[in-house]
Amino acid sequence: MSFKIRVTQENIDQATRELSSKCMVADAVRACVPGSVNIHADVSTIRWSKGSKRYIHPTPSKGQAAISNWDAGMPVEPFEMTLSRPLVVEVQKRGPRQRKTVTATAREDGKGVRVEVSGGQAPRVVRRDRQFGARNLRWNQLAGWEPTKA
Repeated sequence: MSFKIRVTQENIDQATRELSSKCMVADAVRACVPGSVNIHADVSTIRWSKGSKRYIHPTPSKGQAAISNWDAGMPVEPFEMTLSRPLVVEVQKRGPRQRKTVTATAREDGKGVRVEVSGGQAPRVVRRDRQFGARNLRWNQLAGWEPTKA
């Protein structure tokens, strides 16, 4: 199974820097893989869901160069890449989230408030901006760096 991804000038013009869900590659996957949702692309992987499956593919070198150049403020030209043999896993469905109950009571000694939190799991914080590790790769900060053609 392979997917031919065409990143057009329109994808590039509508892209948002440093945001993996609004990346030009994510927009191209959305256009080239009908029915795909929850699409994210960075210099490490390109991921999307379709039906009950989650597709995970290493980002090809053309895509890595284009994403890192784009995030660094460099111009990018339209390109094509083929994603072949992605890792396919079943989507894990989560149960309904439980609401938190917060109770605040003043301490008798007047030194503050005691807060009790009960309920399900603590809320998750999900970051989709490219900010950590390979997602924060800045090629243009390396000495002697030249822009890579995407």
